[in-house]
Amino acid sequence: MNKADLIRELEGRLGSRKAATVALEGVFDIILRQVAKGGKVSITGCGAFDRAERAARTGRNPRTGASFRIPKSKAPRFRAAQAFKDYTKKPSTLPKAGPVAVRAS
Repeated sequence: MNKADLIRELEGRLGSRKAATVALEGVFDIILRQVAKGGKVSITGCGAFDRAERAARTGRNPRTGASFRIPKSKAPRFRAAQAFKDYTKKPSTLPKAGPVAVRAS
């Protein structure tokens, strides 16, 4: 499943493609900005997005055997919640999907 597929699935629950796109883009934007600032986003039952800080280290070229310095780096990380892991092992335990509650304007 890719982003377009997610939007199609949300469209069925939210009623319009535009609302689904805005909702999905908004969630991605919030997660991306928070993690980029060094924060953590936890979604109960799903998992947590955060930033992994990797220390500088020495690497080795497998072809020549020469060692070289790898600088410290930062990378996004996702850790699945236990419920997510359990559903992956036993999909039959997933709760029934229902329509998303839409707030009246």
